[in-house]
Amino acid sequence: MKHKYLIVPLALLPIMAYAHPQGHSLSLFNGFSHPWLGADHLLAMLAVGMLAATQAKIKVQLTLIFAFLISLTIGVYSSIPLSLMPSAEYLVASSVGLLGISLLFSRQLSRVALASIIISSGLLHGLVHGAEIPTNTASSSFIIGMLLASSALHFGGFIWLRWGTARALPYFQRASAVGLTLSSAFLLFSL
Repeated sequence: MKHKYLIVPLALLPIMAYAHPQGHSLSLFNGFSHPWLGADHLLAMLAVGMLAATQAKIKVQLTLIFAFLISLTIGVYSSIPLSLMPSAEYLVASSVGLLGISLLFSRQLSRVALASIIISSGLLHGLVHGAEIPTNTASSSFIIGMLLASSALHFGGFIWLRWGTARALPYFQRASAVGLTLSSAFLLFSL
């Protein structure tokens, strides 16, 4: 078999198509793996890291990342049922596009506007997760795992953008922003 290295990614494709399966177990590992396996969450977490990388001051960078993580946690504990949000998957996929467009225009956006976009995206992602996780003691380990993975992905997005711009690759930030926005469109059409 020539392309053995494609077996695992292709086997994971069905998992990535829908990031919010009902009835997943509530462990630290499942919480940690969730942002990596759902394309919408993976891209959103990377986008937040990239948006933080566009800022010059480390205080602002950390504020944006922690604002997302805190709003994600608040959203999880808000406990709004998904029946009140029938288009939740579409909103989450759209948030990836909003973050991509924000990356494209990050120099023109004020810090308040950028923080508002990041916070609203975090709340939205948290609301979707919170609606799916039953309230019991095991859900805490799932949430901790999800926050750890989200932090790692934010760092990855930060490094990705800094690496590309440090090498003076022309249009690197724009290409990343367009990639996020097109990925959002793909996610929307695949739902």
